[in-house]
Amino acid sequence: MGFEIRATAAWLFSFATQLTLAELSNAPPEIIQNLRNIYNELLSAYNENRGRSAPVPLNATGSLTVNPTPNAYTKPLLVLADEFSASGGDMFHAVIQDNQRAPIFDMRTMGAGGSVVGFNATGVQPDIVQDFMTSANLLSAGAPYRQAFTNAIVALVQQAP
Repeated sequence: MGFEIRATAAWLFSFATQLTLAELSNAPPEIIQNLRNIYNELLSAYNENRGRSAPVPLNATGSLTVNPTPNAYTKPLLVLADEFSASGGDMFHAVIQDNQRAPIFDMRTMGAGGSVVGFNATGVQPDIVQDFMTSANLLSAGAPYRQAFTNAIVALVQQAP
């Protein structure tokens, strides 16, 4: 997964420090090159006043793709989200939705984005909207919500090859 990083002096300093420490500690050449590539992309974005970098990998391999594992879960998924899903919860839902791995069920996420830097975001919009916070759910221990969730996952399983 690639991350677009806001090109600020603080981020440049952070990656320059990581690169220097990797070089001084004789880190593997591929890790040093990965950090150098990220730093150079941030520096270009900063100097060109682009605001954000191009997508960069924040992993040791420097790759934006991960080869699938032979035992990866391939069955249907339905991911629950609500307005309290934030930070990593937002990021998880966004990755699942962006990769068309599973529909998101319930309500829009908070929009906290999985980043420690504050910015306005809209949150992840669900593919299947179902509000749990209704009087019908309150009065029936969530029966309409459970039924809607069950119907959605059954439909996914029936569509699966």
